Amino acid sequence: RQGDKQLRIELDQGRHPEPGPLVLSILRTEAETEQTPAGKLLVGAVLATTVDPDAGLPALAAATAQGDTIAPAGMFLLHTGFAPRAAKDAKPMPRDITLVLDHSGSMSSGKLDQVREAALNVLGNLAPEESFNLVRYSSNSHSLFPGSRLATPDNLTKARDFLFDLDANGSTNIDAALTDALKSAVQPGHLPLMLFMTDGLPTAGERREHTITATASRNNVQAKRIFSFGVGHDVNAPLLDALSSSSGGVSHFVPPKQNVEERIGEVFDSLRGPVLVAPTIEVLRADGTPGEDLVRGLHPRRLPDLYEDDELLVLGQYLGTEPLIFRIAGTLGGEAHSLDIPFQPRAAKTSNHYVATLWASRQLAAMMQDVRRAGSLPLDAHRDLESERARADLILNLSKRFGVLNEYTSFLCLASTDLWDHAQLRKSLDALLRDRAQLTRVGRAAVSQSLNSNEALAQSNLNRLNRFVDGAMKDVQIASVRQVGGRAFFLRGETWIDSGLTAGDALTEIDEFIPTGSTRYFELLAEASAAGQAGILSLPGNTLLRQGERVVLIEGIK
Repeated sequence: RQGDKQLRIELDQGRHPEPGPLVLSILRTEAETEQTPAGKLLVGAVLATTVDPDAGLPALAAATAQGDTIAPAGMFLLHTGFAPRAAKDAKPMPRDITLVLDHSGSMSSGKLDQVREAALNVLGNLAPEESFNLVRYSSNSHSLFPGSRLATPDNLTKARDFLFDLDANGSTNIDAALTDALKSAVQPGHLPLMLFMTDGLPTAGERREHTITATASRNNVQAKRIFSFGVGHDVNAPLLDALSSSSGGVSHFVPPKQNVEERIGEVFDSLRGPVLVAPTIEVLRADGTPGEDLVRGLHPRRLPDLYEDDELLVLGQYLGTEPLIFRIAGTLGGEAHSLDIPFQPRAAKTSNHYVATLWASRQLAAMMQDVRRAGSLPLDAHRDLESERARADLILNLSKRFGVLNEYTSFLCLASTDLWDHAQLRKSLDALLRDRAQLTRVGRAAVSQSLNSNEALAQSNLNRLNRFVDGAMKDVQIASVRQVGGRAFFLRGETWIDSGLTAGDALTEIDEFIPTGSTRYFELLAEASAAGQAGILSLPGNTLLRQGERVVLIEGIK
């Protein structure tokens, strides 16, 4: 901030800047707007986009709303976070940290030393009013204390002795470690966090993935947020994902050559400052009555705790044009805090097309996560085949409609793929979901899927080149699919095909041929500009375009 009315904006390194429009959303404090009362902890705003009724979304409504055939009126993006000045004055909530350390035989060769240093760093950065406990495990599990203790000098000395007594030996009993750590009592009024580390698979005690996750969920009566760390690639990545996401934490993966101490330290440093605990979002009508029936497809499905430097993006679909109020609520320091954000669907801007694409990205990521979790179920488990088929159809339709591709749907970009042969597309997708998402649980190919999933679930900017890492941990980007103005175009030969034309079984006949630079071309450009979609005429080569009920071919310059 350079003065009251100037900001200096810099792009973070590694964010892959791409050509295209930039939208900047600034959370304004009470000093800058009369709408936020003085001393308010949270500030926020809503951006929204309307949906073209011809865009093909009504066909997706049934799968999205579980049988409801009502088409969404549009998508919304809610942006909220701490007011900077209020956050500085707010008293941070003390943390209760449970460190769970793997010291099995595979942790030799320096990994155990890094984990020990990471634990010492965490302990050294605890405030006196914060609390902790240590759990070490290999073939069996052992806790330092029966319950957490305040970070007093005496307790910290005992913890250091406990850590330096570790040596690498034995098997890996993940279930026993989770049971001991989750049952460890926490200090009243503290935020319960768990840092769980492992470098291998469960080889002792309970080994079944679905049983381990079910037991952990049942034992987590104190609502500990599990932040898991998979060290190396020989871990069950979906297991760590499930443990973290179901508890309100996040899974992390440390590649073989990365320093474990540094990665754990980075995550721990981010878990500080004012904490809005267990935030919720409530949808109300203008008169204050419940309005949950007017929205659907909210992402994230569970709002994370908010720390001092955090911001929250919530995306979803809204139905109809009735005014709404989004109420974000939570507790900080034992006190209730809330923010009411009014939303006027009639004022939604048709130019905010990026919101729809962001929503589709998160919706797809959430469904892919469900598919991966289903892979942990035993073969004799009951399966809702109808729901699975509906989910696969929605994955395919959303991927085509918005041009959002990943390691399971990247085949759509291939020139040999027939975008109109739905049966063959489903066959290809089903095979990838089975072989890659469900059967691949361990190794680089499994960890890469978790990295892609975590990135997409928290996505806050468009991934126009559909970047992801493949099973060999190599970066992939797709240049033959373009996301433009909330629409998608697939390159076939020298022609970009509007995804809106691929919903049927066959290519629609062309109604009009329009040479680039002609009078009709500039008329079409004016129409697209008015809708905030001028970019659809910027693609190189030919463009086969759906304009309302007509199909036009823009003939590029030879």
